[in-house]
Amino acid sequence: MTSFRKTALWRVISTWRGGLSLAVLLLVALAAIFAPWVAPYPYDIQNLSATNKDPSLAHWLGTDEFGRDVLSRIIYGARTSLSVALAAIGISVTLGM
Repeated sequence: MTSFRKTALWRVISTWRGGLSLAVLLLVALAAIFAPWVAPYPYDIQNLSATNKDPSLAHWLGTDEFGRDVLSRIIYGARTSLSVALAAIGISVTLGM
């Protein structure tokens, strides 16, 4: 790595806020990449007997109006967002060159 990158990375992780932010971003990215293995439930399976449930040990963030687990939907949504962001970066780099 160049000295500029080392300096920038060190400035980010040297404070507790920067380190915490980097850890959260890394956690979200890893959860998005490994979504099929990390998500507790399938994101698209409906369970109409569990509609609009409050958060519990079974569903950490509760369920939506169709009984789908909200945490699983957030994890899979992060996967979609990550792939769109990488595609946008790839297109902009290609056009920039």
